[in-house]
Amino acid sequence: STASRDRAEAPSVGVMVRIRPLVGRELERSREADPCLEIIDQESDPESDGESNDSASQNPRPTRRATLRIGGEGGQVFTFDRVFPEGDGQEAVFLDAGKPIAENALQGFNASIFAYGQTGSGKTYTMQGNEKCQDNRGLIPRVLEYCFAGLEKVKKQGVTVVAHCSFLEIYN
Repeated sequence: STASRDRAEAPSVGVMVRIRPLVGRELERSREADPCLEIIDQESDPESDGESNDSASQNPRPTRRATLRIGGEGGQVFTFDRVFPEGDGQEAVFLDAGKPIAENALQGFNASIFAYGQTGSGKTYTMQGNEKCQDNRGLIPRVLEYCFAGLEKVKKQGVTVVAHCSFLEIYN
C-alpha cells in the first residue's frame, strides 16, 4: 500500500527547532548587537510547488534541512529537518510536527514527541500552550484532540479501542 511504502521511506526521527520571539530585555539587547541566530539556508518542501505560505495555519509549507548559524559570522552551523521561524504559530507546529505523529499513533504505532531546551526557551508553551486561547493551544491538547476524534471514528465501526498516554516533565 502507499501508506506502508511512505512509512518505510519516511525518517523515524525528525529533529525540529522552533525559534521563539525575543522578549523584554532581549529586545533591548538585540538592538545593540548582531543577531545571535540566523537561518542561512532553507530547502523548501518539494511538494509545495513554489506556493507561498501566506497563512501558516491553513497551509503550512515545511522547510526541509534548514541550516542555522548560532553566534554570528564564524559561529557554529547546525542543520535540522524542520525549522519553525518566530512567526510560525501553534497550528503550524501541530500540522508539521504533531499531526504526522498522531496519525502514526492512530495506525497503531508507538509515537513520541520530545521537547528539549534550556529554561525559558519555549518548551512548555510549545507543548502545552495557553488553554485560555483556542489558537494558542500547544501540541499536547491538539494531538490528544486529534487522536480521540480519530478513535471515536474507529469505535463507531465496532472496534474496541485502548489508548495509553504518558506525559513526563523532567527538571534538572
